[in-house]
Amino acid sequence: MKSYVKFGLIAGIIGFILTLPLAALVGICAPMVALVAGAGAGFLAVYTDKTIVRADGPKFGAMAGIISGLFTTAGQMIGGIAILLINQAMGSQTPFGRVPGFSAEAAELFGYYAGGLGAGCCFGVLGLALGAGAGALAGLLAAPKAEPPPAPLP
Repeated sequence: MKSYVKFGLIAGIIGFILTLPLAALVGICAPMVALVAGAGAGFLAVYTDKTIVRADGPKFGAMAGIISGLFTTAGQMIGGIAILLINQAMGSQTPFGRVPGFSAEAAELFGYYAGGLGAGCCFGVLGLALGAGAGALAGLLAAPKAEPPPAPLP
């Protein structure tokens, strides 16, 4: 397995677990998890793979960041919907409007959940972009400073 896939998956799973509750509590802060996960995945993917040359560091780092960002995006969307279900079950009131009950009209329920899913998607895509950018930057920083010498001829 390529190092960017391995570290992207590891950072993505950790990011998913951390993003779920954070997205449910404070959705706007969850993209920071994607930023840290993408940077960590990009750095480790490039630093541990001794075959990567300096020019390929940002590319492999960004790929690791994208993989981890996909997981945090899923966590953001699931956490966003989960808090809507919890608010609806508890009958909570929000500062921006009324939470519809489970017996509300279909159009009202659809708007309630579509709005929550849309917000989760927007924050998730922001996190994905931050993770990819941080992974590329970390990959650049972790890449070897000099090109490896050419392999000796047989």
